[in-house]
Parts: sequence; structure tokens; C-alpha cells
Amino acid sequence: MITIDFHTLSACIAEAIRSYPSEGCGFLLGPQMGVADQFIAVTTRQDELHAEDPVRFPRTSATAYSIDPKSQQTIFTAAKAERRAVTAIFHSHPDHDAYFSAEDKTNAAPWGEPLLPGLAYLVVSVYNGKLKEVKQFFWNPDTSDFDEALVTTTTDNP
Repeated sequence: MITIDFHTLSACIAEAIRSYPSEGCGFLLGPQMGVADQFIAVTTRQDELHAEDPVRFPRTSATAYSIDPKSQQTIFTAAKAERRAVTAIFHSHPDHDAYFSAEDKTNAAPWGEPLLPGLAYLVVSVYNGKLKEVKQFFWNPDTSDFDEALVTTTTDNP
């Protein structure tokens, strides 16, 4: 569970709206785990994967996202060099509610344990190009599942 700077949360929402009707995605970073004060958008490669192999990747960017592993590694390496923490992964759900889907769970914890322990997952729902809701999810080792947590910001800006 993380606390997100208001401007960082606003940047995530803007990226979700900008990406509509495709899923947007990216990373949230902060000075330490549990705090996010920076957003880095990344381009999903889902349509590219779907075009190359529609049997293996039946979904397009309208219902799925895929982050290039090299881009992810670059962000994690830069964060470490700057003594910052990658605190969350963001993605949007165009024309669907903000929930952690079965596919999200499989991608985040394919063998029953999270690939990136300690990271939160921020999901932004956009309907018809407009924000509907924002939710965050985190790994609960007691239930071996992802639980929803309240999205909190560090300022009271409207």
C-alpha cells in the first residue's frame, strides 16, 4: 500500500485518459517504499505482440498491457542509481471498472508469489475517455492474494 503525491496521481489519471481507448501503463517511484512522488509512463507493446502472434497474445491494448522488459529494467536500474524505490505499477482499464483481474494476478504472481514483492498496483478506470475510479492493490501474504487498499494522497488539492 502506498501514499501517492497528488500531482503524481494526477499524472497517472492523465495518462489513462490520454491512452484511452487503449490501456495505459507505467511505474510510480518514490524516496522509499510506500511513498510515490513520480510517475513514468511507458508505452504498452500489447498491440505489437498481438500482431506478431494473435494465438499466444489474443488480447489487444484495449483489454491488456505489456511492458517491454528492457524499459522496465532501465527504470529499475535508474531508480536504484538515484536511490529511489519503484513503488507501484500503474495500468488503466478502458471502459471497465478498476479491479485486479485474473490476468493481472497471473502476470503479477505467476507462480503464486509476486514477481515484484512490495510493489502496489494502481488501476485507473476510464469510461468514454473520462475518469471513473482509481484503486490500488497489494499482495497479502496471509491470503496469498491481492487485496484492495484505499488510495491516499499526500495533499488535499482538489
